[in-house]
Amino acid sequence: MTQSKGYQTRQRSLILNYLVTHRNRHITAEEIIHHFQSNGIQLGKSTVYRYLNLLLEKGTIRKYLRGSGPTACYRYVEEQTPEMTCHLKCERCGKVQDLSCEEIKMIATSFSEEIGFQLDLSHTVFLGQCRECVTK
Repeated sequence: MTQSKGYQTRQRSLILNYLVTHRNRHITAEEIIHHFQSNGIQLGKSTVYRYLNLLLEKGTIRKYLRGSGPTACYRYVEEQTPEMTCHLKCERCGKVQDLSCEEIKMIATSFSEEIGFQLDLSHTVFLGQCRECVTK
């Protein structure tokens, strides 16, 4: 029996709730699967990936690639952030913050005008340490 894209199963609810609860972090599909397995809940890998792809299509989550490897991570977005918003990710605690500022917009405009490169800030992640981790 096939499920329509709009059908909300228990597994889908669990995955979405997990993403919402961890909205300030980048989450991999493997982390989702491991979290539920460690709590005695079996989720199929294909179920997780299919639902993540559906959430991507709906704009409920964003997808980011980690470094040079094939591992993708995902982040729940409460509302569509402007294209000119980039992200700050703390390398110590994993917290992610959105950032939109004039200097970033100027850099993107400069790239576009001077060399014809269209910078996609919605997938741009700056790595560093958040205020809380710096003060620890």
